[in-house]
Amino acid sequence: MEKERLLTAIYDAANVGISITDEKGRFVHVNDAFCALHGYTKEELTGQSFLMLVPADRAAQALTGYQTFLSEGLEERGLEWQITRKDGSKAEVLLSRKSIEVKPGQMHMISFFVDVSDLKALEREHKMQEQLLIQQSKMAAMGEMIGAIAHQWRQPLNAVGLRVQGIKLDYEYDELTPERLDAAVRGVMEILLHMSATIDDFRNFFKPDKALEDFDIVAAVKSAVGLLEAQLAHHGITVAFEGESCAPLICHGYPNEFKQVLLNILSNAKDAIADHRKKEGLIRIGFSRQEGRAQVRIWDNGGGISDDAIDKIFDPYFTTKEPGKGTGIGLYMSKMIIERSLRGRLVAQNSEGGAEFVITV
Repeated sequence: MEKERLLTAIYDAANVGISITDEKGRFVHVNDAFCALHGYTKEELTGQSFLMLVPADRAAQALTGYQTFLSEGLEERGLEWQITRKDGSKAEVLLSRKSIEVKPGQMHMISFFVDVSDLKALEREHKMQEQLLIQQSKMAAMGEMIGAIAHQWRQPLNAVGLRVQGIKLDYEYDELTPERLDAAVRGVMEILLHMSATIDDFRNFFKPDKALEDFDIVAAVKSAVGLLEAQLAHHGITVAFEGESCAPLICHGYPNEFKQVLLNILSNAKDAIADHRKKEGLIRIGFSRQEGRAQVRIWDNGGGISDDAIDKIFDPYFTTKEPGKGTGIGLYMSKMIIERSLRGRLVAQNSEGGAEFVITV
């Protein structure tokens, strides 16, 4: 009797909704938390079928499932469920239930209901904020790409303009021979083909990754560098590769997302070098393989990251750039992509007078 009083006290005081139903699905016991969760009193529930809490169109299926559950002596934990309260409002719960034999051949079910409505609402809000960050990141990447396209095309367009002017001058001075015309046309066509290939590179970058695939990390890095080639040259920045001999380094994931990470890091390196150095900018990219994992190290000589900022650079909306020059979401998204999509690791540190980012996948 002492144990029974103790268990009853625990049962009634628990902040988890608990119910016990018999073989016909009728409520034998319900605690206060169960009543508060569903909006009924103990008197309204005791002796009634649990089907009163189930939508009418699901009652037959629920009863069949209940009888099977009891007859087979089953147990379930952490089942996500939605309940309808007495006032018609909905609540999301985690349901755990277990068949118990109260007497030989007589089965009851004990069920535990944990209200997770607030947690689910927070989870949905977090997902919405995450989607917003992803969209902002894509827009920022698109801005970077438009700038890269402008730099990439400026020199070829100038070259086309000069060749067209040369054709006009040759014509005016009566020096436009078939050979000179053919040479000029060939030169213009080569430039246009190069520009067309550039369009394909950028278009492929923005093509959404629809499925996980194997891709070569070294090739992906070089592709990302190629997209920024004109901008890097404009700032006098040289890119040096180390450890290419360990290629191929094959990773299973989304190649365009991986390139987005590289573009974020390379763009930051380019900006840091442009802000802190007048000339001889250098970005060093090293590849290595260690115990089944690939590592990419990206170092620049742009002065490094300040001590008060280095622990915050992966926080959303944190930026060390001037207003209007940075969104503060690039490195946050980069860390998310590496750690969630590729199950890897992205860290930053200062090294040899510059910043070094290490990607391990």
